[in-house]
Amino acid sequence: METYISHNSEQGLITKVSSTGAASELATIPTLGPENYPLEFLQWVGYIKYHDGSLYVTSPSTNKVFRVSMSGDVSLFAGSGFRFKPRGAAISANLNRPHGLAFSKDGSTLYISGSADTEPRHTQSSAPSIIWSIELVE
Repeated sequence: METYISHNSEQGLITKVSSTGAASELATIPTLGPENYPLEFLQWVGYIKYHDGSLYVTSPSTNKVFRVSMSGDVSLFAGSGFRFKPRGAAISANLNRPHGLAFSKDGSTLYISGSADTEPRHTQSSAPSIIWSIELVE
């Protein structure tokens, strides 16, 4: 069984560790923040979750969630890249520093935790927090 690790760094590295302990680069997640952002980012890559043959990875610095295939292909799953309250479809949603991920017990919904505070803060904390839900459809 493989293990996957998200590295909280500007490189956005996702590492795959084999059952024998061999580590290799699986993918890199986009992490570039908005131009002229007033604070240094402390949270480049957030949580990572496996679901139905893909990894889901939050990118607080881009306000997006990415899907990574087991072959390392990265695609945008949710988030427009703009901060504020999300509205509309998953890709057009304005997520705000998404960080945590959890799937519903039946696997039909992805829950994403992030910040309800739209002002840049020195700590970039997620307080106050908000939870968004995305229904997974085929």
